[in-house]
Amino acid sequence: MMPIDVALLPTFLLACLALVVIPGPDMALITAYTVAQGRRAGLLCTAGIALAGVMLAALVASGLGGVLQVMPAWVAIIKAIGAIYLLCLGIQSLYGAWRPTSVKGAGLPTAPQGNGWAILMRGCLGNLTNPKALLFFSLFLPQFVVPGHAALPLQLISWGVLLTALAAIFNVLLVCLLASIRQRWQMPRQASRLGDGVLGVVFVGLAARLALPRIN
Repeated sequence: MMPIDVALLPTFLLACLALVVIPGPDMALITAYTVAQGRRAGLLCTAGIALAGVMLAALVASGLGGVLQVMPAWVAIIKAIGAIYLLCLGIQSLYGAWRPTSVKGAGLPTAPQGNGWAILMRGCLGNLTNPKALLFFSLFLPQFVVPGHAALPLQLISWGVLLTALAAIFNVLLVCLLASIRQRWQMPRQASRLGDGVLGVVFVGLAARLALPRIN
């Protein structure tokens, strides 16, 4: 027996389509990385976000999402940690964009492109440190659980992995489109400073989104 009720798939797919096409923090981060550093960085960020999605589904299946719904103090703590983390990344990127370029290094990117592991983890941690993502999973996934069909945790994690996979497919297509546009523009290497600046603004904006109630 399938762990999910396949009769609910059409409704689930339509809901996922509406969710993934709406611009949000994940799309902003993927776009910023792709524009700033190219296809590889965008795909690594996408992989990190997908990894976070699987982890969030597992946390919901374990019941942690429900715990956060009744313990707002923990939500506030996680939000504060996430905001500080994203703010630090934003400041680092902005510094790389605006620091003076030495004569010797003229014409070269001023900010390091970053290794693959660092980009992947930034995508993953950026999602995990947003408690609203976990709360969303804990509110959205149970709507497709059918009592008695299969074990509750198995149904939750199956729907969560499917949602994550669909979002990852959309994000990969987005990265490919943005990378193609970036390549056709043939931006000079000095333009990477502008890309770092955009990435820094995105990180700072995501930090503000977590920290300020009005933006949440």
